[in-house]
Amino acid sequence: KQMYRTFLDEYGPKWSEYFTFKREDGILEMRMHTEHGPAKWSLELHRAFIPALADVHHDPDNEVLIFSGTGDKFLDSMDPEGWERYGFRQPMNFDRGYDFWYFDQVHEPFALLNLQIPVIGAINGPFFIHQELALLNDIVIASESTTMADGHYTGMGIVPGDGVQTIFRELMGINRAKHFLLTGQTVGAKELLDLGLIGEVVPDDQLLDRAWET
Repeated sequence: KQMYRTFLDEYGPKWSEYFTFKREDGILEMRMHTEHGPAKWSLELHRAFIPALADVHHDPDNEVLIFSGTGDKFLDSMDPEGWERYGFRQPMNFDRGYDFWYFDQVHEPFALLNLQIPVIGAINGPFFIHQELALLNDIVIASESTTMADGHYTGMGIVPGDGVQTIFRELMGINRAKHFLLTGQTVGAKELLDLGLIGEVVPDDQLLDRAWET
């Protein structure tokens, strides 16, 4: 054992309920999933994301990370059953308010930004939730079927406060980002490329191959 070091054969099985890992020649592929299909943003996945990336960070054998989803969707739906399981339909208390929504939300983007290796975001289809998981990365590649929208205003009737609105503003420009957020507009892969949010668009069946080539 080494202090402050983690190893794939230990954290791979630990996080296998939420992520699929594969590594070759120092390149680690990490794909979100829900029951081995497209990922649903569950409370469990939300909470697992930060410590799982911390394990990736402390593994000396990781030289590059490819972060993607599973199947034909990157992240486009929630897991409403989890809200019931953990009592999130009830009035907010400390655990549900500060400890989950604030503490996790604030630290989640930094789980990616703190990685001291290049990260390639491979967007494998629609992503309507926590778009920073894709857009914060060093190289961002999208499949042709990729679409992006944000439903804070138009879907949930709340002001976005998890940091993603700041990322849209920085990447799109202030006026373009306000229009996107307030109208709930859906943007396709070509427009994402034209706006400079992503660096490349490839056919769906070539996405991960292209990420590995990069």
